[in-house]
Amino acid sequence: MDIGVRVFAALGGRVISVQDGEYDRRHGTTVSRFDNHVVLEHGTGRFTIYGHLRKGINLRRNESEISR
Repeated sequence: MDIGVRVFAALGGRVISVQDGEYDRRHGTTVSRFDNHVVLEHGTGRFTIYGHLRKGINLRRNESEISR
């Protein structure tokens, strides 16, 4: 996370959900249980969740071009 490693999707798809804005190092039982993540749909019934991402995700819902 600190060095900014890029994340690439294993399959092409459409972005159906983006959760961004959570602190990068919040964990434990006394803080939010949510992380920064992206959910992709690869076709009917096929989804991938990329989680525990650094704050500042540059994707928006319904984008289909996910390789940048």
